[in-house]
Amino acid sequence: YIYEAKPLTEEDAWKLFSKIAFDQCNDCNIQSFENLGKEMLRKCDGLPLAIVALAGILSSKGSIKEWKQVRDAVLSRVMESTGSYTSGTVGVMLGLSYDDLPYDLKGCFLYLGAFPEDCQIATGMLTRMWIAEGLVTGSEGMKLEYMAMQKLEKLSHRFMIQVVRTNFSGEIKAIRLHDLLHDLCVKKAKELGFFEVYASVRQQAINDVQASAIQPRRAALHSW
Repeated sequence: YIYEAKPLTEEDAWKLFSKIAFDQCNDCNIQSFENLGKEMLRKCDGLPLAIVALAGILSSKGSIKEWKQVRDAVLSRVMESTGSYTSGTVGVMLGLSYDDLPYDLKGCFLYLGAFPEDCQIATGMLTRMWIAEGLVTGSEGMKLEYMAMQKLEKLSHRFMIQVVRTNFSGEIKAIRLHDLLHDLCVKKAKELGFFEVYASVRQQAINDVQASAIQPRRAALHSW
């Protein structure tokens, strides 16, 4: 049995969108963004994941010009999308979320696809792995561990990760990746040669013999 998420009403969709998109908007005139926001929101078909992804992008955009650029990208991607319309809508918004990530966050996000789907990831282990892989670079006077946690916070603010557990001070201690975002991670990582996924050690051995033109820098085993 496949559960299909029920679309939100127009009113509830706008409430969810506004809560995220205007989270950092302390002194801006929300009304000036409303028409653009609702135009883009209609392309989400009331689907919560699509709404959250779109709002996460816009939360880092503070000008009408930037919102118009996102609007143009949304309209273009929706027209190009293939497959079922519902899947296409969510896929479009998640793809835009990834594309909008700063370069230094893209590698950290893609690395999450190396973990099995629906896996709870301890952030202490994850940040150490990011640092060991060179995905977190130093800045004078700042510790790598602190910078890695900042990247986690940024991914959380963009709703690219799900926070599973925090400590008493609000520091993120464990995260999980939505299954559709996990699929996006794996797809992008394969395209870029970031890593290759194997279902078993045997498959890895076979694939090593039948090497592809793009040699991945990492291997991920999605089987325990």
